[in-house]
Amino acid sequence: MKESSYQHIKDKDGKVILTSEQARNVDEDHHEFDHKPAKSEIEKAKFINTKMKKLRKKSQQIKAVADLNKAINSAKAPSRKSALNMLGVTTPLNQKVSWKYGKGTYSGDLIPSMETSTHRYARTHNGKIKSLPKNK
Repeated sequence: MKESSYQHIKDKDGKVILTSEQARNVDEDHHEFDHKPAKSEIEKAKFINTKMKKLRKKSQQIKAVADLNKAINSAKAPSRKSALNMLGVTTPLNQKVSWKYGKGTYSGDLIPSMETSTHRYARTHNGKIKSLPKNK
């Protein structure tokens, strides 16, 4: 059996507090984290940190865009009145118009206030404005 270089640790009265084996184990435990990380571990950590920063930034940008869209949708647009509406001539609200596109027929609510001499306009079910040329 190999002789340990560690000695017993005793208190003031001479009682053994730690044996040489226990003292060696305590010393080994303290040296466990004394080593410097390898260069590859440092590079790996830097890569991961950079990736996480990019993900956080992208997440913040997505949230900002979502908040902006929410604010835009909640804001009310000023109501526009046509010249006829100002004179008191009213047209039925929710007048439906339809048009063909490809193999389908689509419809929307007519917007009389936007009508010009060449086009009529309709709001689709998903809120988009569709320009409809008038027939000559």
